Amino acid sequence: MNHEIEDIRLLNAIREALLHRKEQRKLSYRKLAAAADVEVGTAYNFIKKRSDITMLNLMKLVRALDFTLIELLQTSKS
Repeated sequence: MNHEIEDIRLLNAIREALLHRKEQRKLSYRKLAAAADVEVGTAYNFIKKRSDITMLNLMKLVRALDFTLIELLQTSKS
């Protein structure tokens, strides 16, 4: 399989896992962004597939949702 296609699938799975966790916690994008210390647009645009994100900001979002990066990746792979 083409690596780029697989990478896009994994990236979309990460987005879905973040969205699912955000919804479980009943957080708005504004509250998530505040908890992660990122701009609202950063969180919203990444999760809504409008932009990519830096690794640092991804780690901040993950931490704000009480995940570890490892847990997020494991969740995304299943």
